[in-house]
Amino acid sequence: MSRLVRLSALIRHVGDWSMLSGDFSGVHVVGLSSFPVRPGEVSLEVVSIHGDEPKVVREFISRLMRLKDGNIVKVLHVNRVSRSNYEVFLLLDYSGVLKYIILNNGGLLAYSHVHSGLKEFTAYYLNYNDAEETCSEFRRINGVELVECSVDWFRGRGPLIMSYYGGLFRHVLTDNEYRVLKLAYEMGYFNSVRQVRLSDLASLLNLSKATVDHHVRSGLRKIVRLYLSSISDSRLGSTNPP
Repeated sequence: MSRLVRLSALIRHVGDWSMLSGDFSGVHVVGLSSFPVRPGEVSLEVVSIHGDEPKVVREFISRLMRLKDGNIVKVLHVNRVSRSNYEVFLLLDYSGVLKYIILNNGGLLAYSHVHSGLKEFTAYYLNYNDAEETCSEFRRINGVELVECSVDWFRGRGPLIMSYYGGLFRHVLTDNEYRVLKLAYEMGYFNSVRQVRLSDLASLLNLSKATVDHHVRSGLRKIVRLYLSSISDSRLGSTNPP
């Protein structure tokens, strides 16, 4: 059986739209899907944009829609999922979509994330040299600054797809939703016999009971929605990456 090779890259892409995220602390952009509608020219991208502060997220999207450069051809549609979470459909200049370098070198893109002015990728390969060539190609592109590009043999256990969704869930949730859900799980709030009350969590987090309840419900709704969407795609026999 062939061993998997993992590539982890952290990139500052000067002149790209991703640089805008550096002006908006706490805003995260997670890649959901992409398709080269005109290979070599234009790519259709769907991303999830979220953050802790709804006003900051809305301002980021507004700036994104007004951006005159930075690789964006057109913002096609903005879908409001919640007060602080949106799905955005974009047309991007193909030459600026770095994930196609990963795909063209035989890599499977597992994770794509933009935050703090940086692009973060995780990908898997069957060939070590293909992964190294991807790093080399990144280095040859004008405007691309590699903060990190590491290649190693993957030794992890458990299903990779669930590892992917674990990372995706983390960045679809706001920081507050993640913090509340993590503590609730660790304290036994979701056990069949509940080990802690909502008021106990509120006290530990120094938040009101209503706020904790909101974060629990909102976070669970996002996780269930993403999970059901992935299951629906697999049952329909979709061969496209999530």
